[in-house]
Amino acid sequence: MAEKDIQGDAISTWMNKNDLEKVLSIGMYGPPELKHDEKIYYLGEFKERVINLLTSYLAPLRNLSLIPK
Repeated sequence: MAEKDIQGDAISTWMNKNDLEKVLSIGMYGPPELKHDEKIYYLGEFKERVINLLTSYLAPLRNLSLIPK
C-alpha cells in the first residue's frame, strides 16, 4: 500500500469516528499526526542546522574571550 493510501485511510477512519471516540482516542494515544517520521527527520535536521549556525557565530567570540570555553 502506498503512503498516500495509508494516510487517506487514516483520515477517513478518523472522520468516521463520533466525538466520543475521537476524545477517547486523543486521550489514549495523543492527537493524530500525519507523516510522523518526516516530522521527526526534518525537526532533527533543523536542530542540527541551528547548532551549526550558533557554533559558527560563537567561535569568533570565544577567540575574543567574550564567552568562556
